[in-house]
Amino acid sequence: MTTETRNGKSLLASILYLPFFFIACCILPSSADKQSYYIPPDNMVFDCSPPDSSHDVGFLDSKRYEIDFSSVSRVYAIDPSNQEKPRISACLMLKQVNWSFTVSDGPKFLRLHFKPVTYSGLDVSKALFSISVGSFKLITTSESSYSKYFPITDYAIREFCVNTDGQILKVTFTPSSQVSGAYAFVNKIEIVSMPSKLYMQEDASFSLAGQPSSYSMGNSTALEMMHRVNIGGDVISGPEDIGMFRRWTRDDDYFMSDDGNTSIVESEVEVKSSLLKPAAYVAPLQVYTSARTILQTTESKYRARWAFPVDYGFYYLVRLHFCEISRIIKRDGQRVFRVYINNQTVEDHADVFNWTHGVGIPIYKDYIVNFSNYGEGVKYLSIALGSTNGSFAKYGSPILNGLEIFKLSDFSNNLAGPHPFGVKVAPHSYFSIRDDAERHVMVIVVMVFAALLLACYAIGLLGFGYLFYSQSNRQQKSSKQDQSLGYCRIFTIAEIKSATNNFADALLIGTGGFGTVYKGSIDGGITSIAVKRANRSSHQGLKEFQTEISLLSKLRHSHLVSLIGYCTEEKEMILVYEPAVTPMGEIGEDEHEKVSLAEWALHCCQMGNLDQIIDPYLKGKIAPDCFKTFAAIARKCLVDRGSERPTMGDVLWNLELAMQQHEGVGGQEVSRVQKEANGTMNGDLRIMIDNHRSSGFDISDPNPGVEFSDIMVPTGR
Repeated sequence: MTTETRNGKSLLASILYLPFFFIACCILPSSADKQSYYIPPDNMVFDCSPPDSSHDVGFLDSKRYEIDFSSVSRVYAIDPSNQEKPRISACLMLKQVNWSFTVSDGPKFLRLHFKPVTYSGLDVSKALFSISVGSFKLITTSESSYSKYFPITDYAIREFCVNTDGQILKVTFTPSSQVSGAYAFVNKIEIVSMPSKLYMQEDASFSLAGQPSSYSMGNSTALEMMHRVNIGGDVISGPEDIGMFRRWTRDDDYFMSDDGNTSIVESEVEVKSSLLKPAAYVAPLQVYTSARTILQTTESKYRARWAFPVDYGFYYLVRLHFCEISRIIKRDGQRVFRVYINNQTVEDHADVFNWTHGVGIPIYKDYIVNFSNYGEGVKYLSIALGSTNGSFAKYGSPILNGLEIFKLSDFSNNLAGPHPFGVKVAPHSYFSIRDDAERHVMVIVVMVFAALLLACYAIGLLGFGYLFYSQSNRQQKSSKQDQSLGYCRIFTIAEIKSATNNFADALLIGTGGFGTVYKGSIDGGITSIAVKRANRSSHQGLKEFQTEISLLSKLRHSHLVSLIGYCTEEKEMILVYEPAVTPMGEIGEDEHEKVSLAEWALHCCQMGNLDQIIDPYLKGKIAPDCFKTFAAIARKCLVDRGSERPTMGDVLWNLELAMQQHEGVGGQEVSRVQKEANGTMNGDLRIMIDNHRSSGFDISDPNPGVEFSDIMVPTGR
């Protein structure tokens, strides 16, 4: 009887669970479609922890090798944030050490683990060293490497891709010979093989973003992984990868379009990993089963945008992962969009279905970005998706599943950047610059132009274009103008005081209604800076301060001083700039010989054909008198002798005149201002730059100096 009852319950349970069985069969992919797992020939870990410590999760398939401590020392530190494993270990090297690893031929992942803390009483600021593999320099540390504003996390893993053509992979740690007591350290080393041509493609030709030419990686290039992101998806840990222990992060920290016009979507179709194009093992299946897309919007120019911190001075490989995961997309042309990298269009007609000839088929696209020009601070690489104007796409909006960004070694085989443990820069939220702030934006542009007395004439014309472009925008109040405060290094007041010797008078280089400007240095004296400290009694408030950061953080040009960062501690409003101005640019290809842009503009002015080199956007939109006034004062800014150049006040008065001429202010008012601004009335518009005369101008503004309070006291010019 009992047996019958038990069997009856068993039968009833089977019936009850039957629907769940069918649901599971419909949801779970069959084993035949399961992604293949790469088995690396080399998969080894060198851990500085004691042999009796627990094995790290994620490396169960790795072969752990013991370290020869004849040339290195094991040191310890306490990690209060980790209650389970409070003691951490590192390998310490007081002199140059060569670690040689026996490996197979072919490309390898080399991952270096760092926990930059104080070990066994050592001063972490003395951890000054470099790491190289063969002829490639991978990492160089400095005192600024240990600033609390730079590490991306308290535990850093730096991943490199290097090629081995022999049986030995040699990693060299070299403490600095310039600092007494300098040492090198590392917590763990991973070496994992990768499939041939997965990332290092010597014979491939890459599209160079914004350039008609292509780029070849060559056979002597090493790579550093800067970012690996699962767009719209969760973190994919090393063990969840397909055999190479790559870690994929979420995109939340880099995603900029946060006004609700984007959405995360999950796959509605089966993703066929076995059909991955053009190479297998390129990414785990999870990358392609989710994505971000732009919701249906009436704003056809809306973009989804991401920004990633990188280093100046290098080329970068950007790999974008796509997969059509919507079941309503059934043919070409139903989802068409554009892809932008650093505001350059790299795909004008992106159609994932057309690329793969179906849905659920992953594909990736590679691009090269040129950031090889020298610069200081943090560079940001932006990636954006946007709709195509007049697109015949019927259903789908732009879509992106994942991305990877790699730094390429330069011509001297260097990969070492200023942030060896990563970079952490707090992004500012987007906000709209409204009509009442636009005049302040214009003033900032004018200030930058006039302060750089050696700026070339052509750049002046570009600034002129921006000035009237802003004016035309004010007439279109219905248009949406989203701006960002940008990305800057955030300084503490202690760092600012250290850089300027507590605002020493000896370092004062200028003062005005806005406050004071000091010269200084950061990063142990390596980087020279100019510090602008706002006067709390000035007219500039927090809103104007934010607007200034927003604009200047985006201005990057060889003739403009770059904004490095800012400080707002203790109610301060401090901006930190690069102090130097680089030489003027050149025009080469369209001329028989290279000449300075400034010289060429002045030549055109003398020949009477200056209007032929202005921005085509401005042609037909500038009042002739306005253009002459602007040209005259800009030309005066380029004279060789500094004493003959106009002051900031002179420049602003003449630009006020130009603005009135362009806006069509009454003839009597313009005539009055012109008489005071112009040196003569015979038509040649030679602008007076007499300081005494300019101080007596009576312009139409009832409150002169409010907008231009920054330069009302031109001491230190």
